[in-house]
Amino acid sequence: MLIGSRMDTDIVSKNVECRLAFYGKMVQALKDASAQQLSAIKIPKWKERRGTIDRAMNSTTLIGKGLFKKETDMSIFQGLQVTREPDGDKGIIEGSFGKSGKFKIHFANGTAENALGEIVLRYKTYLYKSG
Repeated sequence: MLIGSRMDTDIVSKNVECRLAFYGKMVQALKDASAQQLSAIKIPKWKERRGTIDRAMNSTTLIGKGLFKKETDMSIFQGLQVTREPDGDKGIIEGSFGKSGKFKIHFANGTAENALGEIVLRYKTYLYKSG
C-alpha cells in the first residue's frame, strides 16, 4: 500500500506538512479506490491460529485440538505447515480426526511420544478479496 503527499507544497511556509518520496516499481495506479481495483492488487496479511496437542498417536503423528471449529472444512488447511512450540518442530496437517474439530499432524522427523505444547499455524490471506 502506498500513501503519498503532494510534492508541490511550499517547504518554507508556516504550515506543517509532510513531504514523502517513494522509489520502486509501481504495480498499478488507481484513480479511485473501488473494491474491484483494490482486489487486483494482492496485499498480504499474515494471520496466526493457535491450538494445543491432545495426544500422540505414534512416534510421527500427533492429534491437535483447539485450532479449528468442528464445522471447519479441513480440506482448506490440509497440507499446511504448523510449528510445535516451544521446540519449533515443523509438521504438516494431514486432515481431520473425528468430528469435534481435532486434527492429525505428521512430523517427518518424529516427535516425542509424550509431546506437550502448543501448535501454531501461520498463513497469509489477502486484503480486498473480490467476490
